[in-house]
Amino acid sequence: MPSPIRILAVDVGTGTQDILLFESGKTIENCFKMVMPSPTVIIAERIKRATEQGQPLLLTGVTMGGGPCHWAARDHALAGFAVAVTPEAGRTFDDDLAMVERMGFEVIDEDVAARRAADPALVQIELQDFNAHAIISALQAFDVNPRIDALAIAAFDHGAAPPGISDQRFCLCSGTYACRSDTPARNCYECEPLYRTERLNSWHSPAIDGYRLGGGTRFVRGSAGAQSTE
Repeated sequence: MPSPIRILAVDVGTGTQDILLFESGKTIENCFKMVMPSPTVIIAERIKRATEQGQPLLLTGVTMGGGPCHWAARDHALAGFAVAVTPEAGRTFDDDLAMVERMGFEVIDEDVAARRAADPALVQIELQDFNAHAIISALQAFDVNPRIDALAIAAFDHGAAPPGISDQRFCLCSGTYACRSDTPARNCYECEPLYRTERLNSWHSPAIDGYRLGGGTRFVRGSAGAQSTE
């Protein structure tokens, strides 16, 4: 008897991340599900704790969804505490790094960040929209086999707008309607999207690729603002 197909689907939202481990042969009601705090909320809480302690921040990692983590980092800077960000992490707050600096953040390169990370006085926080370790650990805590055949992650991504152009306007003018379809699958892609989507592209990272093992796990990204080019 063939093994069931297992798909780990994660919908990354502003308040929660909704996680489904789909397994063929089971009714959808009996597939395992988790609703957990969203990555941006988790990061925001870590930043708030650093603000309460008056500690400087070092934000590294990749471009992720903003909202709560952006507001927390802004409040940290407004409180008079240092916030240093690497370029990839900094684009979480604005596609234009000059604007990130105007927010009171210091943009530093990866080499400088690596040296500063050795300072025990600061708090280093890695920005990421998808934490495979946390999800797999949660599944294993309940004796659920974390083996998967495909990984599907969805988030809203406006794309990386040129300086002076809003994300929303850029999203609408740069291809949202270029290949409209009533088929939901057209909103998922393994190829490059029609326009630059920093947040979704950042998911092709070593931290994620490390779980694309055994059985040729496939990785599919989905976005309300990016369609397939097929």
